[in-house]
Amino acid sequence: MQVTINEKRKVYISEKDNTQNENKVTELKLEVPEEYENWNKRIVFITDDGTFWDYIQDDTYLIKKNVTKYERVQFYIWLTNGEQDFRTETSELTFNTNIETDDQIPTEEQIDGFNTLITTLNLEITKVNDKETELNEIIEDLQNKFDTDYFKGEKGDKGEQGIPGNDGQNGKDGIDGTNGQDGKSAYEIWLDEGNEGTEQDFLNSLKGKDGTNGVEGKDGTNGANGQDGFSPIATVDENSTGATISITDKNGTTSVEVKNGTNGKDGTNGTNGQDGYTPVKGIDYWTDADKQEIKQYCDAQIGIIESSLQEV
Repeated sequence: MQVTINEKRKVYISEKDNTQNENKVTELKLEVPEEYENWNKRIVFITDDGTFWDYIQDDTYLIKKNVTKYERVQFYIWLTNGEQDFRTETSELTFNTNIETDDQIPTEEQIDGFNTLITTLNLEITKVNDKETELNEIIEDLQNKFDTDYFKGEKGDKGEQGIPGNDGQNGKDGIDGTNGQDGKSAYEIWLDEGNEGTEQDFLNSLKGKDGTNGVEGKDGTNGANGQDGFSPIATVDENSTGATISITDKNGTTSVEVKNGTNGKDGTNGTNGQDGYTPVKGIDYWTDADKQEIKQYCDAQIGIIESSLQEV
């Protein structure tokens, strides 16, 4: 038996065997669109006793006795890929559960009875053929009379409109579909692919590699030349009372009069200062020789640290 499905969830059954005995099995070959070939495949059966499903391995499924024992079985194909779900329309398989499993050899009396029955049937067929010939002759004669308007009468009056028919009954509700299985998390799928680690390891693996450096951009075009600047000019004209200071810039000339100040009063004497502090060498100050010695020591220590880092 060949079962083919398309992208529109349609189911097509070819090489259908409707004489399957309940004590045997039927091999079902499944063909799916190319984009679903690597998906998980299941077949779901809807019987008088309930609904159940089973996996389809290598696009082949053996329909077992627990299914073929029913005269008719509804089914659909269920494809999954992670959280993606594809279910076909529901179709029907028919099985014949009345065939005996053991072949029976007829007796001589049964064979004679069969032969007698066949002879009788042949005689009846001959009679029917004779009657068929007579009926054909009658039909041909009637057709000839119809062609000559032999039975044609006057046109009758138009009949009254018939009474509208009653509305049909509502169809029964369809059987509820089976509950879908919980989909796996992205972390679980990552583990199924052969990876190991914690959820944090999985999150860290999502980081892509650093991209390559982009191509350097072209140099921009030179900007337009700026306007010539204006250097301000300052002049000072002294006189007996003071001076006039003038500054000329692009906005014009600004002048300020500065008058001579009068002499200020003498200030009061300041307080005596504190005794001076004699600096100590090595604490308050260093000679050039001291500084050179400190620098040489620091350079030596830095060299030791760098050598240690290189060995690490």
